[in-house]
Amino acid sequence: MSENLGTEEYDNDAQNAVVTVMEKFWNPEFQIIFENVNPDGSFDLNSCDGRMINPGHGLESMWFIMQYAEKKHDLALCMKAAEITDALFKFGTDRKFGGIYYFMDVLNKPPMELHWDMKLWWPHNEAMIAALFAHRLTGDPKFLKYFSDTDQWSWQNFRDLEYGEWYGYLNRRGEPTHSLKGGKWKTFFHLPRYLLISIEQMKMIHGGK
Repeated sequence: MSENLGTEEYDNDAQNAVVTVMEKFWNPEFQIIFENVNPDGSFDLNSCDGRMINPGHGLESMWFIMQYAEKKHDLALCMKAAEITDALFKFGTDRKFGGIYYFMDVLNKPPMELHWDMKLWWPHNEAMIAALFAHRLTGDPKFLKYFSDTDQWSWQNFRDLEYGEWYGYLNRRGEPTHSLKGGKWKTFFHLPRYLLISIEQMKMIHGGK
């Protein structure tokens, strides 16, 4: 935002947001980003809401932070965000059917959300961006593997081969549950942003501008 607006007016807000995520929502014991934290900064492991993990939100926040850290030349923050990206991929990936879960319970108890095991378009978009940022900034090939696996699964399952565009909602096996491709939540945002940023990241990875 600072780059687009040509002002440093919001730098403190950005810094505070980064600190909040990395110091409040990051749980070092579980090595994961929580969705909810108590007002006093503690973690509630006794309720479904407290144990909820949204891998898509975690991965989205990590590429935001890697982008911020790169602009601030903060190598330690880059590496920490990449480390958390790795943890989120390991935790959030469905090893049986592929793709990334929508919601999870940090203690692997039954999630409260009935659609917890669905595969939605936007967590996969955010995951791929995070993987490319992490690969470019660390050079670690495991992040390129995360990107490749998620990219292949996404284009194989979300894309409508007959009419184009992506379905937004799949069941755990990767089968569409809704025929709509737009609505209140799925708009012209996550998918084109992922495509644009992925192109930019790939160009930088290969030495382009």
